[in-house]
Amino acid sequence: MADTGVVEMSDHFADGRSGAPMLVALLVGAALAVVVATAVVGVVTAIKGAYTVVGLALAAWLYSQSSAETASAVWEGYARRYGPRTVWLAAVCAVGISVVTGDRSIGLLIAFPIGFGFLGLQLAAEVDSRAILAQALALYGSATISKYLTNGFYYAGGDTLFHTTYVETLIRTGSVAGIPRYRFFPGFHLVVGSLDVLGGISAYDAIMLAGIVVYGLVIVCVFETIRVTTRDDRLAAFTAVGLVMVEPFLYYATYFFPETFAVAIATFALYIAYRANQVQSAQFRYSIVGVAVMAALVFTHHLTIVFFVPIVGILFLVTGALRRIDDRHPNDRQTLSRPRTYLVTVTAFGAFAYWSYRSTFLAELAYSVRSILRLSLFASDSGAPTPTYALGMELPALTPETALWGLLSTDGIYQIALVAVFALGLAAVVDHRRGYWPALPLFAVGVVGSVVMFRTPLALPGIDRAQLPIAVFFAVAIGIGLVRLARATGTGRTTLAVAVVIVAVLGTTAPLNYNAGDDLYALNDGPNLYELYPTPSPQKEFSTDEYRDLEATAAFLKRHNTTVYTFAVGSMAMQGFGVDARESASVTTSGIETGEGLFLYRDRFVGHRLSYLASNDVSVGELNIAAGWLNRTVGTTDKIYANGQGGLLWNPNGSVIAPRTRESAGAGSTNTDRLGPPATGSMNGEGRR
Repeated sequence: MADTGVVEMSDHFADGRSGAPMLVALLVGAALAVVVATAVVGVVTAIKGAYTVVGLALAAWLYSQSSAETASAVWEGYARRYGPRTVWLAAVCAVGISVVTGDRSIGLLIAFPIGFGFLGLQLAAEVDSRAILAQALALYGSATISKYLTNGFYYAGGDTLFHTTYVETLIRTGSVAGIPRYRFFPGFHLVVGSLDVLGGISAYDAIMLAGIVVYGLVIVCVFETIRVTTRDDRLAAFTAVGLVMVEPFLYYATYFFPETFAVAIATFALYIAYRANQVQSAQFRYSIVGVAVMAALVFTHHLTIVFFVPIVGILFLVTGALRRIDDRHPNDRQTLSRPRTYLVTVTAFGAFAYWSYRSTFLAELAYSVRSILRLSLFASDSGAPTPTYALGMELPALTPETALWGLLSTDGIYQIALVAVFALGLAAVVDHRRGYWPALPLFAVGVVGSVVMFRTPLALPGIDRAQLPIAVFFAVAIGIGLVRLARATGTGRTTLAVAVVIVAVLGTTAPLNYNAGDDLYALNDGPNLYELYPTPSPQKEFSTDEYRDLEATAAFLKRHNTTVYTFAVGSMAMQGFGVDARESASVTTSGIETGEGLFLYRDRFVGHRLSYLASNDVSVGELNIAAGWLNRTVGTTDKIYANGQGGLLWNPNGSVIAPRTRESAGAGSTNTDRLGPPATGSMNGEGRR
């Protein structure tokens, strides 16, 4: 048998079939939950929730096919001979096709099913664990690099816009003092700024490339952490593959900002903490490195450590409970690893001491908690938890047919496959607890955190960012599920085909899914499981020309001291360019409401769902604008400035911005007199349209 580490794969299948009743119970419970949801939250939401039933049914069937027998020698040899080179070729082709076509969905849809399919064959054939790790890294790199190369300026949730400017400010001034909010937590900006200067690349390129490289190293770090804690190379390799299949991990690899960098540091710190307790001869050296790494964590981000407090708590509690069980069964004692306690204590003490000294932490924590508690938690068929408007168009109907199509979306297919593999992991651990004993603390964190990893009716802000710290541990459960899935391949060709297809589907849909594939509008415009209304996707990137136009607009605004209103993305872009654009436009059924001042519009308002602050200044509403409505509004409102893909409209008395008649609009003339004298230069003739 190929490289298996200290713990043989077959050891995990030595006894027990108690996982079957658990899967049946979960399947029945999920079906009953769907029935109850029909009456409580509506049939549309209930149908979308049926993905759990489909996934659990698939898991139950695969579990019944699982076997401890070795795979067929014929296709095992085929997988060993052709598998690695096919996976590497698929990874390269995915990037090449994406760049040539300008659409990475084409490259991924063509190459990834082949790449992950052959990777699935190798998982069952028990190919060398480090070869599996290398191929997982290749597919990860292909998914993330193709996203970087096919977008002009990818900003995802908007943080990239701010931090690009912060890094540029740091390089220009040579001081962290000019970085708002992060002058006391400059770790991210110092690292990215150094890459910018040493590599001679832009701040944006430095951020994107740093994220891709750092999260590639996280995959290696997770592989080593599993090896250290379980002494099982195969499980470590399967977990690395599982991590590449976890959508939030892929999403934040290209949406890189201080929090995501801090999570990567925390993952490395956890490895050091485990390693320091394993190697007695090098314990002091590991401890010194651990203190340095954890100090870097404290100086990089504030709330990340708070996210890891319950994670570390679960690790210690479960490890302690398992050790007490071992004490009662001394003849069947298992080796259990625990993080170096004093490293965790020093980190917690140092973090709170620094926060107290700088007086920055409590205010931000209180604001985050208040934002969460003031929002509705559940969505029903009657409407979204925050207002959703459509100007010049009708919102799509909420029908059972729409929900059924959601199950067939990229999101729906991904969630079904994810539930199936996760459930197989649960069943495997229930079946063979002693075989997976060393992995149980990490597995327990993944199981507890799974409530934020699957789609639910919850509409909780910040839930996406809570997924990232959990992703590493959730991947352990997925890795164990892949182990169990690989065992099913020895029972027949049909089961082998289904198992390989599941691996291919999970690996392919992860980078195409709603968040990791948020730049793939045509693929994710809905209906899907994530949204209630099947409306267009939010814009997540700027083309090169659009970014330059926004930069020119910001330069214009800097020369003229007046208030500017817009929606979330435009506001973040302006603030990233150093323009105070914190005033959010609001929306009613009549049109767009602003105070007296300028309103920034963009042509790409059309075809994308917009976000705005609702009346409570906390919750976020959604807006969809028809092309005709926007064109009539721009044509009948005073236009102060225009460029290639947008412009500025003047709202003199804070009235509703909407299409007007020619008589009331004064033929939509460009009028600059009402603004008073400009700060510098002339406001006339500065636009390009």
